[in-house]
Amino acid sequence: MIDKLILIVFITGTSGSGKSTLTTLLKQKLNQHTFAVHDFDENGVPPNADAAWRITTTKSWLEQAKINAQHGKSTIICGVTLPTEVMQAANSLNLPLYFGFIKINDALIR
Repeated sequence: MIDKLILIVFITGTSGSGKSTLTTLLKQKLNQHTFAVHDFDENGVPPNADAAWRITTTKSWLEQAKINAQHGKSTIICGVTLPTEVMQAANSLNLPLYFGFIKINDALIR
């Protein structure tokens, strides 16, 4: 018997590149019993958000992803994240991480 593949995916990109739209579409299209899809900022962003806030928030999402994985559910998080910060936050969790990047030119964003 093959174990179910559990994914933890961070999708990032510049502001206006379509991350929030992608989050909405993924929530509509993916089975909610096997995928949890979140916007990185869905719990709010403080006015003084900085690298420390991003790392703390990333750790929180990774902990949620670990819980989801224990229940057989993959996790997708869309938002402005830095892979180096995600890897730093995940250092001790031993989780299978994947990244997606949305690249879009400024003219198209406008």
